[in-house]
Amino acid sequence: MQAHLGHVLIGAILYQNVLVRWFHMMPTGSFKVALFSGTAFPSFVHRTSRELLRNPHIMEKAQAKMDSVVGRERLVEESDLPNFWNPYLNAIVRETFRLHPVGAILVPHLSTEDCENQGYKIPARTTLFVNTWAIQRDPNVYERPLDFYPERFLGHRKDVHGQETSDR
Repeated sequence: MQAHLGHVLIGAILYQNVLVRWFHMMPTGSFKVALFSGTAFPSFVHRTSRELLRNPHIMEKAQAKMDSVVGRERLVEESDLPNFWNPYLNAIVRETFRLHPVGAILVPHLSTEDCENQGYKIPARTTLFVNTWAIQRDPNVYERPLDFYPERFLGHRKDVHGQETSDR
C-alpha cells in the first residue's frame, strides 16, 4: 500500500507546529478565516490536489519526500507527522495559499494618518480593502505569477506576500 499525498497533506495541516508556522506567514484576517471557516480546509486540500495533478513533476517530488519517511508499504500514521515537514512541502503549502488565498480581500483596515499611495491621497480614518488575490498574481511581485511554482519559496525566502523572510 502506498502513502497518499492527500493523507499527508491533511495530517501535516492539522499538525500543530504547522499552524504556528502558518500564523507567521498569513495575514491575520485570512488566518482567522482559515481556522474558523467550515469550507476553508476542504477547499485548501482540493486546490492543492488540483495543482499537484496539473503539475505531475511537483507531485512526484513531494511523493519522493513522503516515501523517504514512510515508504510505500503502509499509510501515514500520526507518529510520522513530525518527520514530514520539510522546506519543499512547506513551499507547496505556501504556493497554494499564494495562488488560492482563503479570502481574496483582506479584513478591512483603517488608515491611522493621511498618506499617499501610487498617487492616491488617502485621508486618515479611511477604510481600506486590500486585494490579496491581485497582489499575489502581480508580475512586479512574483516571477511567473500564474504558475504553480513552489520553488519560488525555496532559497529566495519570500513569504506569501512577496516579502523577504526567513524560512520558518
